[in-house]
Formats: sequence, structure tokens, C-alpha cells
Amino acid sequence: MADTERPVVKFIPFWDVDKHWDFCAPLLKKAVDLQTGWDLPSIKNEIMAGRMHLWATDNAAFVTQLQTFPLARVCVIFLCGGIGVDEWANEVTATLANYAKAHGCSSMVIVGRDGWEKRAPGFVRTDSVFRRAL
Repeated sequence: MADTERPVVKFIPFWDVDKHWDFCAPLLKKAVDLQTGWDLPSIKNEIMAGRMHLWATDNAAFVTQLQTFPLARVCVIFLCGGIGVDEWANEVTATLANYAKAHGCSSMVIVGRDGWEKRAPGFVRTDSVFRRAL
């Protein structure tokens, strides 16, 4: 991608999810497969119900969720998958930051593996998650 080209980050409204799901689902599958709480049909149901939000570029897909707590509202980048992360990481995080601010969020959080630490401009690791299977 040339320096002057910026990836277009599109919000996919719930009424258009079916039209874009065949493109987005395979991109999200790797991230879904790395965790144990969700599967693709469950995530699609949450998006269709408006509790999660789907985003896409030409070669990536993202799922966000706005979470409201007593003292703050947070935009969580819950899932992300695609190719060419270096081409779209900055534009995606800037677009999502604008969206989060417009919806009253005071911060953004990425839920993901350690590799995102070096690819998430402006994000600082604040927590770690430890899981034990029972």
C-alpha cells in the first residue's frame, strides 16, 4: 500500500452482517480458536443483537464491545484478524478511538495475545490474564 493510501475501516451495521459474514468470519476464526468462551455463531448472535459491533477493512475484521461500568465506559477490541497488520493497525485504532470517544468511552482495551503489544499504537499493557482448565 502506498504511503498516501489509508485503509478504509467500515462499521458493519447489524442489518448488513449477513452480507459481510462470509468475508469476516474466516478472518476472525484464528482469534476465536485461541480462546474458550466464544464460537463464531455466538459472536454473530451478539453482533446481530447489537451487543457487539463488527468492523472490516479490505483484509481484516474486528469485533468491538462497549462496556459500561459504574465509573467509566470502555471500548473493548474483542477480536481481530486479518493480514497485513502493519498496513492497517494505525488507521483501525484511530477510527475505533474516534468511535469510542463519540460513544462516551474514556478508554479502549484490547483483549488478545501478547503479540498485540508491539502492534497496538498508544496502548500500554496493564493486565495479564491467567487461565487454568478444570
